[in-house]
Amino acid sequence: MQAFVRFAVERYDGQTFTWEDVAADMGENLGTVKSWHRSLSKPMNRLLDEHPGMPAAIEGIGYDGRSHYRIGAGWSRAISSTWGTAGQR
Repeated sequence: MQAFVRFAVERYDGQTFTWEDVAADMGENLGTVKSWHRSLSKPMNRLLDEHPGMPAAIEGIGYDGRSHYRIGAGWSRAISSTWGTAGQR
């Protein structure tokens, strides 16, 4: 899971993306990437419920036949400082 989150922050910080993009860029199966997203979403949604006003880590921003996402405000910096990703801001 950590590798998935680090990859998303390093590759897509400041950009929109789809799970198809992530799967292709990581060289992973789309079903695997979607499974990682579902696994990450459950605890993150609990945090959002417990802390109203907290920004989502991965924000859904649109749908045109595919869902589009972006890394939530502040999360890139938090993840970068915690796990030392290259794309620090």
